[in-house]
Amino acid sequence: MKKIVIGTVALLFLLAGCGQKKESAEPSKDTTTEALQSTLPVLENANNNTVVTKTLVLPADENGVQQTQTITYKGKQFLTLTIQQKRQVSEDLKNFIAEHGLEEAKKGLERRRRQG
Repeated sequence: MKKIVIGTVALLFLLAGCGQKKESAEPSKDTTTEALQSTLPVLENANNNTVVTKTLVLPADENGVQQTQTITYKGKQFLTLTIQQKRQVSEDLKNFIAEHGLEEAKKGLERRRRQG
């Protein structure tokens, strides 16, 4: 019985010694924090001259049309805005492409777009 009690106490000391230290909630008084300031104008100009491109993909609507918007800007100035709409191709257009080829279909669509 004494061996079990001594073994249990020894095991408790061993487990307590191997446990992780708790971090104190208070910051250490040995370290000091200083705010770092950048006075280099190069870094400020780099942020202003950065060209940023973002793409937004909208979910498809009930007709299956999905819109993608790509915006490119530099600082507060917009450089480009591209809007693409993806939709299902009609059976008539599929048949026209099969009969006349893709290039002729593109030309026909371009003529139709200019007219109407």
